[in-house]
Amino acid sequence: MDQNLRWWKTPRRYAVNINEVVLNNDVRTDVNILNISQGGALVQTTWQPHLGESLSLCFTLGDFDFSTDAKVVHQKEGYFGVQFLTNTDILTDAIKFTDLDPIYQEPKFTEQMRCWVNDLKQGRGLFPEV
Repeated sequence: MDQNLRWWKTPRRYAVNINEVVLNNDVRTDVNILNISQGGALVQTTWQPHLGESLSLCFTLGDFDFSTDAKVVHQKEGYFGVQFLTNTDILTDAIKFTDLDPIYQEPKFTEQMRCWVNDLKQGRGLFPEV
C-alpha cells in the first residue's frame, strides 16, 4: 500500500481570523472565518444559511486574494462549514506561502488507519463524504 495515498484523511485545518469577507457579492461585517483547510472553512456568523446552499466567498489570506464557489456542508447555531468547490489550488498555495500553523499535529500513519477503521465500525462508510 502506498502510504502517500491517504484518501481517508481530512486536510489539515489552520486557525485564522478573517473578518473581511465578501459573501454572495455582499460585504459582510457579521462573518468571521475561524479556521480553514484546502477543502473548506468554518465560518462564525449571526446569519444562518441553509444546509446545501451554494455561496460565493471572497477573502484575503496573506498576500493572496481568494475567490471561490462553496457549498454549506455543516451548520450549527452561530457557525457553518463550507466546502470549497473552485480555486482550491490557489488556496493551497496561499496556505503554503502564508506559513500558517496547523490546529493539530498530523497523527502517524498507524493512528490514522486506526481512526479510519474505527469510523468504519461506526458505520461512517468506506469512502469519505464529498
